[in-house]
Amino acid sequence: MASKDYRNPQLESDINKYESHSKIDLSFRQLTDRDIDIVVQQAIIQKQCTVLLLNDNLITSEGATIIANGLCNNTTLKELNLWNNQVSDSGVHSLSQALSVNNLALRSIGL
Repeated sequence: MASKDYRNPQLESDINKYESHSKIDLSFRQLTDRDIDIVVQQAIIQKQCTVLLLNDNLITSEGATIIANGLCNNTTLKELNLWNNQVSDSGVHSLSQALSVNNLALRSIGL
């Protein structure tokens, strides 16, 4: 799991520029699994984004699991894009497990 002490000021600043309940595009940012706690907390939970684009980053199954855990009480995220990452079968499994139990909002997921 990502370290709770880890910070990415540029990522935090980029997310902060977006309005609540909007599309947040974090594609092509070289984001790693360490960044995903920040994305979940600030984009999904705080900003309650409706679309989250994370394509073309360096996210693995660990990051996908962090996202899955962050979707437990999701009521706003309708579209998630993880194209061109290294999510693998175990990451897809984590996402599908979380969505089969807790999803009320998410309608589209790009893998």
